[in-house]
Amino acid sequence: MFLLQNVNYMKDIKLFSFFLFATFFAYSQNDATFWNDAMKGIARYQGQEGWIELSEENTFSHTNFFLLNRDAFQMNRDDEMVLKKEDTDFTGQTRYLYQQYYKGIEVEGALYLLHQEDGRVYLANGKFIRNINLNIQPRISREDAFRAAKASMNAFTYSWEVPDTSFYYLSQDTGKLLIFNPSVSESRIATTPLLAYKFKISAVEPDMGYSVYVDANTGEILSSLTLNYQANCHSGTAITLYNGQKTITTRKGLLNYQLRDDCRGGGIHTGIQDNLVKDDDNYWSDPDKQPAVSAHWASEKTYDYFYNTFNRNSYDGNGIVITNCTMMPEPLGQSNPVAWYRPSYKRFEFFNPDNVKFNNHPVSLDAVGHEYTHGIIYHSSNLTYEGESGALSESFADIFGNMVKYSVTGNVNNYLMGEDFWIADGKKSDFSNPNSKSHPQTYKGQYWLTQTTPDTTMHTNCGVQNHWFYLLANGGSGVQGIGRNKAAEIAYLNMTTFLLPLPQATYSDAAMGAIKAAQYLFGTCSNEMIQTYKAWQAVGVPVNIASISEYNLTPSCNFINNPPFPQNLLPTRTFIAINNITSNCSITTTKPVIFKAGNEIILSPGFSSRNDFHALIVPCLTSNTRSMVLATEISEDDETNNFYYDIMPPKKLLQEENEKKNQELNNEITLYPNPNTGSFTITGEDIQEIEVFNLLGQSIYSVKNPQTYTINLPNAAKGTFFVRITTSKESVTKKVVVQ
Repeated sequence: MFLLQNVNYMKDIKLFSFFLFATFFAYSQNDATFWNDAMKGIARYQGQEGWIELSEENTFSHTNFFLLNRDAFQMNRDDEMVLKKEDTDFTGQTRYLYQQYYKGIEVEGALYLLHQEDGRVYLANGKFIRNINLNIQPRISREDAFRAAKASMNAFTYSWEVPDTSFYYLSQDTGKLLIFNPSVSESRIATTPLLAYKFKISAVEPDMGYSVYVDANTGEILSSLTLNYQANCHSGTAITLYNGQKTITTRKGLLNYQLRDDCRGGGIHTGIQDNLVKDDDNYWSDPDKQPAVSAHWASEKTYDYFYNTFNRNSYDGNGIVITNCTMMPEPLGQSNPVAWYRPSYKRFEFFNPDNVKFNNHPVSLDAVGHEYTHGIIYHSSNLTYEGESGALSESFADIFGNMVKYSVTGNVNNYLMGEDFWIADGKKSDFSNPNSKSHPQTYKGQYWLTQTTPDTTMHTNCGVQNHWFYLLANGGSGVQGIGRNKAAEIAYLNMTTFLLPLPQATYSDAAMGAIKAAQYLFGTCSNEMIQTYKAWQAVGVPVNIASISEYNLTPSCNFINNPPFPQNLLPTRTFIAINNITSNCSITTTKPVIFKAGNEIILSPGFSSRNDFHALIVPCLTSNTRSMVLATEISEDDETNNFYYDIMPPKKLLQEENEKKNQELNNEITLYPNPNTGSFTITGEDIQEIEVFNLLGQSIYSVKNPQTYTINLPNAAKGTFFVRITTSKESVTKKVVVQ
């Protein structure tokens, strides 16, 4: 819903917490029930509950994933996962949505999304309800349940009571028997799964619609969720309210032109209330028609943005007709311009309660794009319209409303919403400074609302993700901006794909989904992923970084040698950390063991292994996301008495990793003093090139045919570096420690 509010209050919320980078890595405790031994056996690591990144050795396909992992999900004989939807996103990757059933009855909101590549599931995320124990025979009839649901609405006129020729007519919903999942709604009564009827009930007077859940044994109302979200083609000329003269697509009838575009998807039909708008000469300048004409043009541009950018055909992805009803009567309780998407009628409605101000119709590019995005959400992630989930819905709608406007105007600095039509202070929201509209820009920070009306809460708390988008696109607060278009790709993939199985999504879910989307689009450890994470950090949203990869990892020796599942299920044991891996294990398993770290692998006293042990450095904080190079030697550090793998720099030395060192040459070349303060001397004959690398494989010093062999590192930081010395015979790499 696009809702304007006059906020005249302010809350002082003192937030005695700070989100330093390191604190994120230990943010949340792992769920011992979810992360049982069987689940640990298939996952690369234990991260956020519900997010499972499969270890590389597992080769499950979506068809056998749940069949072979019933123990991991603790499924009993009455549980079943059934393929509900197969979807290919704008990147060309296919994902499979599975629905949980208990004794043949659907479990509401219990869905899992399987991400598959080359026939292998590499990621699964969603929610599975364990330990359901219910009698599925209802004690009350469907008819009695419907009467209870209808009575809870207490409307004067329902949609099935008007003539079937009316635009508002909808047949009476017969209801559905299901397992009610309490996590679907914050406003629920039940705290455990219950057998329930679900009815979708729409009323004409007053204008409202709800999904009503009725306990199938007692008749009690468990929850109510709102349903209100907010090739005959000719070129016409339109005088719009906010963008001047524009070209629109219309349809030619026998006597006139109609405000219908039949050349985009299933069509765009725009009316004044329920009436189709017509014009004699296809020059649309009548002031009485300007709101409809403006909404029509903005809908065309919105369709174009999503189709050209994400290959999305209309808001449902399948070419549904886009129906706009403008200049609607004033909705109950509203005194400001408002618009919404109504899934019951499959249309978008735009209101102008203040008929005095003609430029107060919410039909600007960003307002229309906002409502269109609600339609996309309804047909993809279907975020519950309350609490944090509703705030995320409003924020996604704001983000893409703004992007639609940007796609037309090209104004890269405009991060406002609703500034075109009349608002007392000139804008509905401001991504760059949410506080200017009494919206929070940090999670549960200043202006965050918890005790107020649902609409006010959602339209206020959306400021957090709005500000995240601004920081990710534009930069600021320690975040390097990656540009609007990349930020929008991440947000879109998150909104339509990674949040798909989570109707009651939280800000933490949105953060994790955005990070996963960035990894998928740009690389596991790409700069885009790092900035996505930092932007969430900047707005104070807690992220369990272990769900991305462990930061510092000390693998369990017992797990390495004796994993809690059959040995043949994990032929290779791989352990991954963004920063360091430390181990003092005596590795006795006959299976290959691989350590991968972004910075350093530390093998402490007591470590030993067989021949099938490998140590790899994956520079995680660079754009070189796929470079993995083998260790070249183990040497002892005199000061710490620890053992380090000396890692060859990535990219430039990959071709050398399988070559044997010439030990004789190594003995001929010396480097001293070592350790040093950034200045050292190399001795040897016929030295043709000297190059120094840091631990990320970046070259920080290089000289060819040196006249002197004394090296002074410019502004050298303390730490370990690698020096490659090339002669006419061979190259050798030596470690140097700068103190």
